[in-house]
Amino acid sequence: MVNIDYLYNPATVKEAFSKDYFLNIKLNFQVIEYGTILPHKIVKIPDKWHWGLGGIVDNKGNYVKSSSLHPGLGGTYTPESIQHISETVIYLGMFL
Repeated sequence: MVNIDYLYNPATVKEAFSKDYFLNIKLNFQVIEYGTILPHKIVKIPDKWHWGLGGIVDNKGNYVKSSSLHPGLGGTYTPESIQHISETVIYLGMFL
């Protein structure tokens, strides 16, 4: 139970705090050998700004859909520079 009595307007958050956010899904992971991480960024395609391009590209150049920011957001772009690192990386996506 969360005490919301001391908030400026408790009615506005009452529903959010009373909602059950539990997702009953099985966690999983993928191993991508020699993948490329494309940081999420804003890009203009062709004349409209899109947030969230980026994620992981496998060693054959295929975009890994599960690495997208949200379903339907994500994709490849040509990076300005590439830094090669020969170590194991755990990619968890974008955290705010």
